[in-house]
Amino acid sequence: MDKAIVKNPQNIYALLNRGADKSMLKDYRGAIDDYTKVIEIDSMNTLAFFNRGLIKQRKEDYHSAIEDFNRAIKTKGLENFWMDRPTNYFSKRGEFDVPMEDIRLERGYARYNSDSLRVAMEDFHFCIERNYQLGLSYYMAGLVYMNFNMIEDGCKALMQAKIFGNLDAEEMIDEYCKK
Repeated sequence: MDKAIVKNPQNIYALLNRGADKSMLKDYRGAIDDYTKVIEIDSMNTLAFFNRGLIKQRKEDYHSAIEDFNRAIKTKGLENFWMDRPTNYFSKRGEFDVPMEDIRLERGYARYNSDSLRVAMEDFHFCIERNYQLGLSYYMAGLVYMNFNMIEDGCKALMQAKIFGNLDAEEMIDEYCKK
């Protein structure tokens, strides 16, 4: 990929792939630099913002991660679909798209870790409403409820998380919900 980038420094595909490789090798600074270059070339590249946010989250830079997730959401715009007939929807998403549920779940996690619990809950409920990664979404919602000392709601959410296969929920249930 380095050769492709030397040959064409504007090669978004090579930069994205090299950023992913650097991330896997835990060269987070290098990966962030590659994703930043992609954003400089294509300021509407949802994938670059999302991936850069994920790396910042791994580095526990939650506030910067949230900013990138917010920017990823903005690149998607308000409309994700257009309709040519009342029953036929076609996606307008491009090749660098990331599903909104992925972005909102990761942003919720970053918000949770930055003690922005109320807005984190919005992201987890968004995912729950869309039946997205229900084990994790319910688990994180349960943790937020527990942080607000809403034990009954927390236990209900944790029970749902357990139903959907979240093993961490079982420990929380044993500790906080069984009387």
